[in-house]
Amino acid sequence: MLVVDKDILARFCGRIRRLVVAGAESAKRPPRVALHGFPGGAEAFELVARWCYADAESGCGGAVTAANACVLRCAAEFLDMAADAPEAASTAAPSLVRMTEKALEEMPHWPWHTVVDAVKQCQRLLPLADTTGAFDAAVAALVCHMTVPPPAGDATPTSSSPESSAFRFSCDTKSSSLSLRGSCISRTWWFDDLVSLRPGTVERVAAALLARGTDHRVVARFLFYYLKCRIAGASAEDKKEMLEASVTVMSGLDRSAVSCKGLFGILRIAAPLKLTDACQQRLVAMIGRKLDHATLDNLLVPAPAGTGSLYDVSLVLRFLEAFLRGSAPDEPARLKKVGRLIDLYLAEVAPDPSLRPAKFLELATALPAPARDCHDALYRAIDVYFQVW
Repeated sequence: MLVVDKDILARFCGRIRRLVVAGAESAKRPPRVALHGFPGGAEAFELVARWCYADAESGCGGAVTAANACVLRCAAEFLDMAADAPEAASTAAPSLVRMTEKALEEMPHWPWHTVVDAVKQCQRLLPLADTTGAFDAAVAALVCHMTVPPPAGDATPTSSSPESSAFRFSCDTKSSSLSLRGSCISRTWWFDDLVSLRPGTVERVAAALLARGTDHRVVARFLFYYLKCRIAGASAEDKKEMLEASVTVMSGLDRSAVSCKGLFGILRIAAPLKLTDACQQRLVAMIGRKLDHATLDNLLVPAPAGTGSLYDVSLVLRFLEAFLRGSAPDEPARLKKVGRLIDLYLAEVAPDPSLRPAKFLELATALPAPARDCHDALYRAIDVYFQVW
């Protein structure tokens, strides 16, 4: 239990001062002050109390450090500890708001792990961390560290040198899992330190990286690595939040930066999670733009339950629509590649007795004539379909 002198706190805290005065005027008993939703909880309140007592004794205020600057900034905002508040002006008390803002200005010079801890701290201090600017300052400092290579021999980050990593999405239709497999993708030194961040924070960090001109491939690799590390064992709601944040960022990246295989991995994991319509549209559009990199196995997505069909032909048609909308007339090689892929897909779905003629016809005629040099594969698929019907 923490026992404090209300007069000392009221000298520095406009909110407490007003509550004490209001309580004294409206009650005969000593007023009780309730501070519901205090940012940082009891621990943060104790920090504020210690700061107030230190100033009462020394006249210069308590210490604001890198470890407590963010939480003290939010607590100071909550308690109205600004020097320019009308009540504070008459007390000539120092301002914790001013002291913490000055400390946050130095954040780019803090050690890497201290900045990471500050970002994580701000996640727990919303919405005040946003309104005070502490969160933006922490993210900006984080990105500043990330975009400047660490000095040789600097052991501050978890991994101070690039490390060969091997990851790619792999999903089977029974278990939506992400696995580590051989590939030639390099993991940047800061990846491991940021995988514990919340999805909304990852989205903010990625946006800040892109604003500083970071290579889109690096951002995409981090997002896939983040999902690989976090998806396993996460609740359905957490998976949904992580996927939506990642897809939102990926949709703004260069087409060449995002792995087609990775996008299909996201698609399979997302299937039972009911992503927002906007997120689903972004994912379909991204896959459509990369359709010339897809394989037949990628397209064999099971149809939604209750439809009776084996495969989700409507989804493939949406991929095709996105591809045709984004393909340039001077890219005939990409178009022919997709043409061959769709003919393979037609042959695979043709034996499905539940596939309606109108849907088969829509798929068979979806591509423009230049997509096929010859129609033999298409005719074979049509022949198989007629035999089933």
